[in-house]
Amino acid sequence: MGTGEEFRKLEKNHTHGIIKRIITEGKLVPDFLVESIVGNAMMKEMTSKNHLILNGFPRTLAQAQKLSEMALFYNKKVKVIYIKIPQEEAIKRIMNRASGRADDNEETIKKRFEVFEKENTLLEDYFKSNFDLIYIDGNDEKHKVHKKIVKALEMNKVGDKKK
Repeated sequence: MGTGEEFRKLEKNHTHGIIKRIITEGKLVPDFLVESIVGNAMMKEMTSKNHLILNGFPRTLAQAQKLSEMALFYNKKVKVIYIKIPQEEAIKRIMNRASGRADDNEETIKKRFEVFEKENTLLEDYFKSNFDLIYIDGNDEKHKVHKKIVKALEMNKVGDKKK
């Protein structure tokens, strides 16, 4: 489940325009809204045999702590994939994607990276302490990065229960 995709769906139905403004400015959507979307997805999709892949969540320390609560509730072990890529390459890829999103402009992308840098150190430390943190070199072709992720998850047995 991609949180960004879910926000873009929500943005179309949100009459106040608040979500659109937040996304367009490169800011983070408030935690309560993100947690609500992720929590609803977990309630609908999570089973003893099903697992959920979250893209774009958590992005703040408070969200990571909430994910810990959710994982404990569902008795699931959390694995975090951190795709490492140089910022210049990430910007190039975002600018070249064919989605035509309003937030895919250089100013907004730079703002998103500022937010990422501000939150990242705290998040990374939390991930190391509380989850299985798996680093992936993302400076490669998309299909090769995908293979690296699949291999890392297979090696780390996604179905393991939280200890």
